Amino acid sequence: MRFNLTKSGKRIAALEPHVGHSGWLVCSRFTVESFESEENILFAGIEDGGQPLDDNACRRLFDLAAETGQPVLPVAVPALDDLLQTQKDDILAEIGKRNSSWLDQETSKLDRWSEDLKFGLEQEIKDLDQQIRDAKRSSAAAATLDEKLVHQRALKAHQAMRNQKRKDLFVAQDQVEDKRDALIADIEARMTKGQAEELIFRIRWSLT
Repeated sequence: MRFNLTKSGKRIAALEPHVGHSGWLVCSRFTVESFESEENILFAGIEDGGQPLDDNACRRLFDLAAETGQPVLPVAVPALDDLLQTQKDDILAEIGKRNSSWLDQETSKLDRWSEDLKFGLEQEIKDLDQQIRDAKRSSAAAATLDEKLVHQRALKAHQAMRNQKRKDLFVAQDQVEDKRDALIADIEARMTKGQAEELIFRIRWSLT
């Protein structure tokens, strides 16, 4: 394809260094399956002299009028494959950063929930410890057997409740670990990346 910049009436700074040059350009669709499906359209271009076209220059070529020439046989241009691979590596690195940030956020939420749950139960146990001490003092200070029995029944009830809260604390800690294990398993499943690349077009280009 012959693109025309000089007669287009447009000022495209990204293309001006490439006027009078020619080369190869490829466009492909790169799909990554990670936490969610993500599709990217990639461009890579190179001049016959080996000078690469950046992504913006490749895209801006298609803002120009062009003439289609005779079909040409495609030839292997390893530099184009290298340019595409660099873009794919950058995309995968960015996805990795986002996934890492998501993991940090989710584990932070889990830690806050765990701390709140643990603090609440531990505070209840401390309150019951105080009530048990008060009941013991009241029982010791009671003047009659009936009063002592009342305080002893209250003491027994407080101790039973404290024992239950201690059990609840252990159960809650198990729940936290179960949630953490489930989170890790979910992340591992989502991070099983599937990648696919589809060639959209490959052209021989010149710019005038």
